[in-house]
This record gives sequence, structure tokens and C-alpha cells, in this order.
Amino acid sequence: MLPRRLARSLALTTTVAMLPVGLATMTAQAAAPPTVVRSAAYSADIAWTDHGVPHITAADMGSLGFGNGYAAARDNVCIIADLILTVDGLRTKTLGVTQQNVVSDAFQGYIRQSGIVPELLSHGPDDPIPGPTAEARQIMAGFASGYNQWLAEQGGAAGISDPTCKGKSYVRPITALDVWRRSYDSVLRASSGALQSAIVGAQPPAASPPVKGDPPRVPGGAQAAALASLTESFATSASNQSEPAGSNAYGLGAGATVSGNGISLGNPHFPWNGGDRFWQAHLTIPGQLDVQGSALMGTPGIQIGFTQGVAWSHTVSTGQRFAIRALKLGPTPTSYVVDGVTKQMKATKVAVPGGPPQTVWSTEFGPMVIRPDLGLTWTDKTAFALQDANADNMRSIDTWNAMDRAQSVSELMAAQDKYQGVPWVNTTGADSKGNAVYAQNSVVVGVTDALAAACIPPGPLTALFQASGTAVLDGSRSACDPKGDASARVPGILGPDQLPVLINKTYVTQSNDSHWLSNPDTPLTGFARVIGDEGTARSLRTRLGIKQVQQRIAGTDGLPGTKFTVDSLKQVMFGDRQYGGELTRDALVALCRATPTAKAADGRDVTLAPACD
Repeated sequence: MLPRRLARSLALTTTVAMLPVGLATMTAQAAAPPTVVRSAAYSADIAWTDHGVPHITAADMGSLGFGNGYAAARDNVCIIADLILTVDGLRTKTLGVTQQNVVSDAFQGYIRQSGIVPELLSHGPDDPIPGPTAEARQIMAGFASGYNQWLAEQGGAAGISDPTCKGKSYVRPITALDVWRRSYDSVLRASSGALQSAIVGAQPPAASPPVKGDPPRVPGGAQAAALASLTESFATSASNQSEPAGSNAYGLGAGATVSGNGISLGNPHFPWNGGDRFWQAHLTIPGQLDVQGSALMGTPGIQIGFTQGVAWSHTVSTGQRFAIRALKLGPTPTSYVVDGVTKQMKATKVAVPGGPPQTVWSTEFGPMVIRPDLGLTWTDKTAFALQDANADNMRSIDTWNAMDRAQSVSELMAAQDKYQGVPWVNTTGADSKGNAVYAQNSVVVGVTDALAAACIPPGPLTALFQASGTAVLDGSRSACDPKGDASARVPGILGPDQLPVLINKTYVTQSNDSHWLSNPDTPLTGFARVIGDEGTARSLRTRLGIKQVQQRIAGTDGLPGTKFTVDSLKQVMFGDRQYGGELTRDALVALCRATPTAKAADGRDVTLAPACD
């Protein structure tokens, strides 16, 4: 394996979000003069473009958050109110008794009763488990104030024009703590948040049957494939989509563009509606910050976007955000043994307003989980707990705030290295110097291959780990705790020195496969299995993405010239190619022509020639 810093130096690139760096195709002339929004503590100017994109200018982070919250409420008050309703744990009382609502409210009640969000907020940014910086606290407080300002100007819920939530009791003023809870909920989406039903449904053998809920969608029947899908299932379950979500991204460097400038393509596949929809904005503090792009609803700042010097996108990554601890139970099904010492599980009784009360069981590792379809059961001898690497992650806002100031690929990576708060995505982009970057620089549970070898028993669980990257570790030994490494910001995660990053002057791609073939000319190998697989077949989407770039650089894709311009990148993106069809078409036509007739179901001979053509 190449040392990470060396791997970075071997491959260099450039940037824009489908535009020459420093220009923005999403920037249009404002349709009207800026709206000046003020309160006793904050002031911001907001100009909406003809396409409805707010350009927000303020003098400091608090006022920028204020303008951000005001504009977000104006555009999406009902969605944000629904997100706050979720973290309040009041979906059952407000929207009715369903399994999904009861499970959601029980999980959120467990999070609230644990006190984890206020506890993390009580930490300083330099503590061993860091809390947010003053700047992050300012933008979150400002966001809540701006949301409230817009709501007050409408006369409260009764004055909202959107019939979705007009006059609804759950539309209320919010606090900075509410915004932090929303942010924390989004951080858990690929770990605890994806397993809410498994957590709420985990009950000791003698307990009465729990509310089952709907488990995340599991493709196929193999446990390895099912567990491998857990970190991806959150996008499906969260958005109620029929298929898992995914995304594509290109970082095109000087060697792949006509101009020699970088071009960055972000093609997220998240929903067009609901709380997982991206909301677009332009945020400016003159002389300090100037960033355009988008973020998930209800969170301030920009998560996917560009500055004058660098552009980037995110794709859901293959890194594992949790380990599962196999517990050796003590004399009762709610006791367990660690290093020979018997300990008692904690029972958190959660009152679900409007629905049946629930009990969530937990250990020092985290909450209990049960998924019989995956072999995770609770007997009188064994049980399983979830150890979530994002459980202490209150660093994401600071990470993206720092990225929003970056002007180069190196500064983008420095921001991620400093805070290590990107929760569950890859980063792919380019800068104005012609550097492209791929980075799986996110929170990954600290299970090295050596720890896995020492703490996963030989047999099915070892095979499961090799197939999926999901580590079911011995819970009876503290020596098996995820540890990470010296470069990690917090215990229990892999640090930047152990994560794959590729910087080059040609190109990088990402379509939700692992790090291995971001660029086939420079494979990334030798990384921990929990990060992703290596030397395995890539998906058709990944293969087409690579081939599109290779063919454009070579000029063999049927478009004029070679290499990329912004216009040719758009043509490639919207080319509507179906790679599975391309791979099979010639052989299928040949087979069809070699068998010119066939028997229909009614016994008639049918000529296939027209179909072959």
C-alpha cells in the first residue's frame, strides 16, 4: 500500500461544478433587489435569482446562518418543520400510529434520553471528544433565528401559504439545539439511523413481542450481501424510494480538459422531495467566504459546491460506520461479560406520545440490535450490540464550514483532515490549478485488518467480513474495541493516514463503488477491508463512468475533438447510455440472426428478423 501522502503526490488535477472555475452556471441575475433581513442580533441581504436560488450576504457567521435559515424557511418551511417533528419524537402523536412512526419516535426518544447531543455540545473543540467551534455554534444559532424570523413574519403557522403544513401545530419556532439535533440525526443516517427498527425491536428473549417495524430493504438472500447493504439502505428507507439511492461524480484535471482548467461534475441521486432533498444557495461573507452549492434540508452551510478555486461533490461511500459486537451473556439475558466482569445492560423506557411505550436496551458499546434475517438474534447465551463510529460526531458542521473556504484540492483535504467529520460520503472534485481529487476521507470504524483477524472468529463471520466489510467483533474482550490510529481525531475511527486519497492531473471518478479504481491507471490498494473491497468487479455504473471519461479523452465517443469542455461534459452526462445494453447488444443480435425463427406460445412459427434489426 502506498503511504497516503505519497499516493496524493502521484496523481495531480482542476475544478468547477460543470463550469469554468470561478463561474457558476447556477448563478443568474437576481430577479429583484436584495431583501434586507434584520433582527436585534443579526443582519443579512438575500437576493433570489430568476430560478429561485438565494444569494445570501452577511458580515459574520451568525448573520450568514440567520440569512440561511430565513431563506430556507421561505423556500421549505414544511419540510424543515417535519424534520424537527421527527427529532422531537412526535410523529406518532401528530401523524398517527404506524410502525414507522412508532419506531422513529422510540429511536429519537432514546437519543434524547441518552443526552448525547447536549453532552457533545458541552465539549470544547480541543477536547479529546471534540465539540463544535464557536463559528459552528454561531451559524447554527443564526439559522434557528432566521427560520423563526421568517415564521414570525407570516404570523406563525396560520399564515403559511403551503397547504402541506398551513395551520399545523407542529410548525413552531425552533432553537439552536433543534438544529443540532437535526444535524446529528443526518450524521447517523448510515449507521444507527439505518437500523432504527433493529434497535427498537431488540428485546430480551423473555420480553413480550416488540413493535417490529419495517427493516431496511435487503437485496438477495445472502447474509453477506445483506449486511454489506446496511450502510447503503439508509438512503432507500429515508426517502421511501423503490431502489437504493446512489450518486456519480467526476474530477477532471488538466490532462482531461481542453482548457487545462479543472472541471468537477456532481451528479447526486438523492430524492427530489422530502428531507433528503438538497437545497441550493450562495453564501458570502465579503473577504472571508464565497461558496455556492447545496446542502441537505435543515442544515446550514454548503455540503456539495464550489468556491472560486475548488469544486467538489459527494457520493455515498462503502466505508463501514459501525462494528457489531457479539456479546457473551451473563446469568441473565440482560447481562453480559467483558474481560471476565459481568455487566448489566441499560433499559431506556421511552414514552411514545400517542403510541405504545417502547424499551431500548443498550450496553457500553451502544444499543442492542436484532435482525433475525441476518443472523443477529438475542438468545439466553448470545446477543449483539451496535458500536457506531459516528455516535460522537459533532464535527460535521465544522468540517463543511472549513471546506467552504477552501481554494484548492490541498486545502479541501486539509479541512477534512483537521476535523474528520464527513460522516458517510466520498469526496470527488478538482481545483483551478488542474488538480483532481478522490478521497474516502470520512468517518470509518477503526477496525484494521489485524484487529479483525484477532477478534473475528474463523468461520462464517470471517467470511462475512471478507465479503462485506462488516465486522462482528468479540464483545467479551476490551482488546477488540475499534482503535483507529494515531492520526485519528477521536478514538475508534481510522485516521487520515489510513484512508485512501488520490490526487492527479488526469481524472478521478466515483459511482458508489469502493476506492479501488477511482482511476484504473492508479489503483488504490492495501487499505483496510472496512473501507471497501479491492480487486473485485465494478458495477456497470462505475464501469460506464470510467469508460465515458476515457473515450472523451481519446475522442472516440462520437463527439467532436478530444478531452472535456463544459458543454461536452453536459453532452456526456445526458447521453442516456445503458452500459449493460452496450455490452450485450452485438452478441444478442448475432444470436437472434443465427436463429431466424422461433416457436410462439400458441405453436406458431414466428420470424425474428424484424426484432433482430
